[in-house]
Amino acid sequence: MTKKNYLIIGCTIAFFGIIITFILVTNNNKDWTSDIKKSASYEIVMTDCEGRQKTLDNDVLNTISNKWKKLSNNGPWTGNINNCYLTVTISYENKGIIQKKEILIIDNSSIVLTTNNGSTYYVNATDINNYLKGLFNSN
Repeated sequence: MTKKNYLIIGCTIAFFGIIITFILVTNNNKDWTSDIKKSASYEIVMTDCEGRQKTLDNDVLNTISNKWKKLSNNGPWTGNINNCYLTVTISYENKGIIQKKEILIIDNSSIVLTTNNGSTYYVNATDINNYLKGLFNSN
């Protein structure tokens, strides 16, 4: 191969590398809370395994969103959805359709986000778990 061929191949690889990097960076800026924040109204309710419920202030979503950035995504959750977990349910309206997302507190350091598209397992969640448990146990 000639120098011209190597130059063309190198430029092509660099071009696609830049495009892929741009796509990955722009897709990571939108998190799952952005659709909820755009809705006209939403409600956040925590429920424990004994059926006790507590409605949380909507400002909690901002704190959850900020703490969410520290979590590690471990992919799809393969656990049992039928087990009882402390659950945070966020109901909101999107284009005239009521939707909901749930956060299941699995243990001290892991949570699961369930949406219409499935369930995702997150670890390193001690901070957000302690925050949510503290809200549920206060007054």
